[in-house]
Amino acid sequence: VVNGQDANLQQLHAGMAWHYEEYEREQPPEERSRYAQAEVDARARGLGLWKDLKPVPPWEFRRAQRQR
Repeated sequence: VVNGQDANLQQLHAGMAWHYEEYEREQPPEERSRYAQAEVDARARGLGLWKDLKPVPPWEFRRAQRQR
């Protein structure tokens, strides 16, 4: 939290981050729901990385880099 704002949630709202479902069980249920919905909303509005027709998830990008 930065200045009272959840920086991770703000990134999701702006389409600048992915909601890592792999780690969502570490979040309280209400936070998990807010994060998931923020990504859904950003995708629907085509914001940030969702402007790309096929954005590459960071975990896939890293996997490809390790295989080089």
